[in-house]
Amino acid sequence: MHPYPFLTIAAILLACCPSRAVELKPETDAAFNRYVQLSEQRMQNDLQSGPFLWVNGLPIQQREEVFARLKRGEVVTEKLETLERGASIPVPGGLIHHWMGIVSIPGASLKQTLALLQGYDRESTPRRYFAPD
Repeated sequence: MHPYPFLTIAAILLACCPSRAVELKPETDAAFNRYVQLSEQRMQNDLQSGPFLWVNGLPIQQREEVFARLKRGEVVTEKLETLERGASIPVPGGLIHHWMGIVSIPGASLKQTLALLQGYDRESTPRRYFAPD
């Protein structure tokens, strides 16, 4: 017997259900654009007043923990949220997932890394790099 019969049944039911496209509502789009605008303003202010890398702005003990994790090959992520006047920005009909991550790639140059990250939509870039785990 399959170890997860309910997951198999759920997968079959979902595959049989017709899906329909959902149109982006103007108010959702406007809220997202406002979030992006405020986030870019915050990042610009951070670049002018703080360290270039997020990790360098951490307290020393936390920074050392992050560097130790990076040396072990881990990817360090942190959930972010841009606020407007100290409050969350409502997004009617939508969700915003805002994350920051840092990873160490031993032996890779900045040029190689940028070429890979900026070339994700090119046919020459292997899709396996951007496939979900």
